[in-house]
Amino acid sequence: MARAWPIPQLRLDDPVRLALARIVRTRTRELYSHMPGVFSAADAEAVHDLRVSSRRLQTVLTVFNAWMPGKTARRISKRLKPAIRALGAIRERHMIAQVAQRLAGGESALQTVAVGLFIARYRQGAAMCGIEVAPVIRETFSDELQELLRELSQRLERSCNRAHRSREVTFADAVPRALEPVLERVAACTVAVSDIGRCVEELHRLRVAAKPLRYTMELLEPLCDRAFRTQYQRIRSAVQVLGDLHDLDVAITAMRAHVAEMRLYNRTASATHRIPAAPLDRLVADARRRRDALGKEFAAALEWLRRENFARDIFDSLD
Repeated sequence: MARAWPIPQLRLDDPVRLALARIVRTRTRELYSHMPGVFSAADAEAVHDLRVSSRRLQTVLTVFNAWMPGKTARRISKRLKPAIRALGAIRERHMIAQVAQRLAGGESALQTVAVGLFIARYRQGAAMCGIEVAPVIRETFSDELQELLRELSQRLERSCNRAHRSREVTFADAVPRALEPVLERVAACTVAVSDIGRCVEELHRLRVAAKPLRYTMELLEPLCDRAFRTQYQRIRSAVQVLGDLHDLDVAITAMRAHVAEMRLYNRTASATHRIPAAPLDRLVADARRRRDALGKEFAAALEWLRRENFARDIFDSLD
């Protein structure tokens, strides 16, 4: 995943609308920098980077919606949703192929018929999905969206200039208020996770809830002291492990479905045309072991997220 671009001239004591104007401007440039590689079926990183940049921008628009002028931010956020879903569909197919390849030991995986067919299926699926959703991506990230984002950043600056800056709430003061509902959603999602080994959907919902927290803290990390950076690294690591767990859960489901199809095919195929499913079965077992290890790694992070003073740890580190 590409690193977030630093926000030039951003300060904690900036009026919040001025800070948001600078953030929107930088996130817009970051977003469009990933466009050239997106329409190449082989460029999985470009697809993932554009999706992450879209989410970073969407996070700013939604988390700080209280300070956004008019309905422009809502219009932009609504417009981004179908493109994020489309990019997610491509990325998921790339990810399944990559997980299988890593588990099987790199390119040598292609030498095993069952594993090679599985990887080729999802690589081709990513390419076909890219062709299908290309119109949605082109329509979303058009010049019109760029103009809307430019207009939004200009309106934020103008509204800040019209206000008395001495009376305008600062970016640092706005962050706790903006993050409060985000932290409440994270807390609610942690309660729903009763068993890391089995709560697949609950872990996914926790990951989705925690991403806006990560992306908002990411903005502040260069501006804050070591205490805040420590809290940010804990959130970042927790979200990363949740992402790895989700990838394995999706890949395991895909591999099991593929094995079931192979066994169905083998029932009617002649002996010379049957494809041994054992190599893919071994990959599923390896993926399960890797997932169990990640689950144990995430257990400590989950306990921290469940603590009553978890949110206070973050807010106190801002002071």
